Amino acid sequence: LQRVRKRGRQGGRRKLAALLLVATAVSLFVTLNDVFEVPSQLFVLVQLLIAACGLGGLFLYASGARSGSPRIRQQLLKALQDHDFEAAARIGDEKEHAIRRVPEFRHNVAVARTLSGDRERGLADLEENAERYPQFVHSLLTLSSFHFDAGDYESALQAAARAADRLKKDPAPLVHQAAALWRLGRLDEAESAAGRAIQLEPEDGEVYAVLA
Repeated sequence: LQRVRKRGRQGGRRKLAALLLVATAVSLFVTLNDVFEVPSQLFVLVQLLIAACGLGGLFLYASGARSGSPRIRQQLLKALQDHDFEAAARIGDEKEHAIRRVPEFRHNVAVARTLSGDRERGLADLEENAERYPQFVHSLLTLSSFHFDAGDYESALQAAARAADRLKKDPAPLVHQAAALWRLGRLDEAESAAGRAIQLEPEDGEVYAVLA
């Protein structure tokens, strides 16, 4: 508990220092504008340096909350590599505030929860991650895979179709669609989706496996 409090105080000091840096840069910038009526090259250079300090302060402030990210990433990856999904899920519970800020962490914890037996919560977390971070399409593809493995081919197809809308030039969503359509007995549509995937990636052996 003392270590947690210490980290919290350090994070607060880091943010306060960053904000002071920004405030100082803005103050100097305004003061120089008032003092120098005719800008010189030196004056412009000083302004640029001050502006850089201000941007640096903003960056420090924004990244302060992520200062523990490398350690969390390492802990999650080790747990997943060891197939200790319960441990990965516990990390998600213990460090929930930090994990919710990073889509990669949210995704990995959701996968761990699903594989550790908390399927309903894990799938819901994947769905939420896909909605909150549309660029992280991997959550939709993973959602599609989980539904497919459970025999819910309609849900697998829906997740894959949403992924295909976001990844127009990637064959992976089309492969997922083709597999789900094939299991649903919609063979013509499955062949069409597989054909589009082959056009994007002719060497993708997974597509041919779906049609085999």
